[in-house]
Amino acid sequence: TNVVDVYQYRLVGGVQGNISALEDFGQGNWSYEVSAIYSASKGDNSIIGIKEANLLNSLDTSVRNADGSITCGTGSDGCVPVNLFSSNIYQLGGGVLTQAEGDYLFDSREISTEVKQTMVTGFISGDAFTLPWNDQIVPLVVGAEFRKDEIITDANPVAAEGLLWGYFSDEGADGSRNLKEIFFETEAPLLRGEKWAEELTLTASGRWTDESFYDAESTFSFKAIYRPTEWFTI
Repeated sequence: TNVVDVYQYRLVGGVQGNISALEDFGQGNWSYEVSAIYSASKGDNSIIGIKEANLLNSLDTSVRNADGSITCGTGSDGCVPVNLFSSNIYQLGGGVLTQAEGDYLFDSREISTEVKQTMVTGFISGDAFTLPWNDQIVPLVVGAEFRKDEIITDANPVAAEGLLWGYFSDEGADGSRNLKEIFFETEAPLLRGEKWAEELTLTASGRWTDESFYDAESTFSFKAIYRPTEWFTI
């Protein structure tokens, strides 16, 4: 028997608005947005299976006594002789298996895993300046993000020690990590509506990332869009 139950929920909230204090900075039109997301999921896995050590103990030590009875084990370890020729030996609570055989052979492998994530993101955007030769606006976005990932596993001894026949030991994983990032993005419309240059735009973006288990790293991207005519773009 294998039973899996999973549930998940997510909470999302945010706020956005204009920044009137920055209207005199650059070309104005500055705004902000801040959002927070918390999500969590939990899965419970329950498996009924055969205890390997008990099955081997029953098979390896079963003997027929002089009076015709069958016993196994040391006499003090609770061993129950099991009839492997039973038609439904692998079914818990079957009509052929006795309650004693079922109690001795079967056990439950229980694992519960919970995964959580907390993320907070904020950025401001606006018109930084205009290009002097064509009065095109150069926008700018600057922001930051924080993320925390967590995992918590609770495994019973049957799962942690791999006591069931055909299943490995699984102690699960427990831990967390933090991720902090700062990013920006901008674009410069260098040319518009010129001969052999319907559009020439440069874009640039960058991100600085600091992760709990690694050194901080920076990532940058530079791109260009060139349209000599309306019907052709590079």
